[in-house]
Amino acid sequence: MDMLEQNTLPDIRFANFNYGGSGGNLIALSGDAKSYTTLAEQALVLESTKNIESLALSNLSLRSGGRVGFDLSITINPELINYQLK
Repeated sequence: MDMLEQNTLPDIRFANFNYGGSGGNLIALSGDAKSYTTLAEQALVLESTKNIESLALSNLSLRSGGRVGFDLSITINPELINYQLK
């Protein structure tokens, strides 16, 4: 998804990606960040993206090496979804 790639900070790493939800417009991610500050900056970047309707961070944890683990749920604008079922 180009929108996510273009709006992810260099010190953020995503490990899991799930897409779906009842309206097909929910993205669930897990990953880690360099710090809590970096994660907060990432949330601000995503919140300012016009196609993101809402986001929620959860399951914050301090990992070995000082990185911060997290789960992220993003609800995107349904008009951004462009697919056809065959």
